[in-house]
Amino acid sequence: MHPPSGWMDWEKQYYAQYDSDVCAAVGMLQSHLMNMRPSLAIGVVLLIALSVPISTVVLMFHAVEIAKGMLSGIHLIKLM
Repeated sequence: MHPPSGWMDWEKQYYAQYDSDVCAAVGMLQSHLMNMRPSLAIGVVLLIALSVPISTVVLMFHAVEIAKGMLSGIHLIKLM
């Protein structure tokens, strides 16, 4: 399989080794987790698993606050 033609040269060059790099990274993570105490390994996995949803919630909260501020500013302009 060839990379799409719209990709930049560095993306095309890296495309061939992407799968092996991902497998190596997951293998290294698995090796480190297997050498840890089970409770610490579970904690690390939970931390990684929960970091994305928590970040998403925080970003959405800030987006809602920004939208509220913009809408209240628009409302004030229309009243004048």
